[in-house]
Amino acid sequence: MMNRLFKILPILAIVVGIGGAWASQAEDSPCQTDGTPGYEKIEEGLPNPTDAPINEPNMQSVGTLGTTFECNSQQPQTCFWTYAPGHPEAVDNWIECIGERQPKSN
Repeated sequence: MMNRLFKILPILAIVVGIGGAWASQAEDSPCQTDGTPGYEKIEEGLPNPTDAPINEPNMQSVGTLGTTFECNSQQPQTCFWTYAPGHPEAVDNWIECIGERQPKSN
């Protein structure tokens, strides 16, 4: 019986490891994922967004991360906002991504 258990444990460890890798990849930060739609506040003094982008009058599109812009994460400012309902980093469905927004270099 113990011999059979020692044969199954490595296989179980591999399956759990692969599952964990898939799960952590699913929760990658949208702030570093190419293809993430970016938004900025039109007027800085207004409250942070809470509703979907189409319903947020103070938010405007700045393009797509990795396609039209990049973020220099060395700068402590807002690079862009992204709408990510249900994501663990989201506050009121939005994530504020930090860095300096720069046009995508070719």
